[in-house]
Amino acid sequence: MKTALPLTIAFAGMSLNACIAPPGRLVRTPEITGRVVDSRTKAPLEGATLRFLQDDKRTPFDPPRAVATDAAGRFRVRPTYYYYLTGLVLGHSGVYMFPSVKDRASYVLFQHPGFEPKILDISDASRAARVVKENHPVALGDVALKK
Repeated sequence: MKTALPLTIAFAGMSLNACIAPPGRLVRTPEITGRVVDSRTKAPLEGATLRFLQDDKRTPFDPPRAVATDAAGRFRVRPTYYYYLTGLVLGHSGVYMFPSVKDRASYVLFQHPGFEPKILDISDASRAARVVKENHPVALGDVALKK
């Protein structure tokens, strides 16, 4: 019992040296909507696939997941998030995020058999839709693929 009080006081003293805020989240891959069409005929393309790419425009964003368009060529990709804790350590400058937050997806690859693949940079549209902390869907409209 005599050792419990000093340990409690020591633990309380250590906990005053750092502060952890409530958990938060940032958008990792935004919600995007739109329609894939034939660039010449404007007909919808069923079964076109789209996936997020890393900044090198070749590597699928982790985890790789592909979404296919419906019979009307429409697609809707649900968002994914980074969940994090922030901490402020007294005696050190800055706020630390655990785990450290990585880049958000900026590119989307659209593919359909018989058509040229198309890569769209969605970073400007994402910023305009304010998807950094809140999830506001990014409406891409018609994405036209060439034969």
